[in-house]
Amino acid sequence: MDLPFRYVLIGLIWLVVAMIQGLWMGMAGATQYTSLHVLMVLTGGVTGILFGTVLRAWPKVGSDAWANAQFLIWNVGVLIMAIGALIRIWGYGVAVIAIGSFVVLAATLMLLVMFQRSAKA
Repeated sequence: MDLPFRYVLIGLIWLVVAMIQGLWMGMAGATQYTSLHVLMVLTGGVTGILFGTVLRAWPKVGSDAWANAQFLIWNVGVLIMAIGALIRIWGYGVAVIAIGSFVVLAATLMLLVMFQRSAKA
């Protein structure tokens, strides 16, 4: 499996999980979980598919030395954010979601640097 494929696959899995969670949320009337749903759709699903599309459109970016680490960091960050969203919803503070947000930001900045380096190569 190449890296763009893995990104899109993980993004689609996040979308499916988010749709199932959204269905449960709607059926249960548990609208307090809306932020978790939005996070899973946008940060997990849409961003993953977008990152995979970027790597497919610009193959040099995917061959960067940071590519696999960036993929791992992004995945860990999204998972931390999802757990942090649950912790925040349950009333235990925002520290975990904040940490996850910084990890996802770091992964996105890594992709930006990778994209810029590919233009110079």
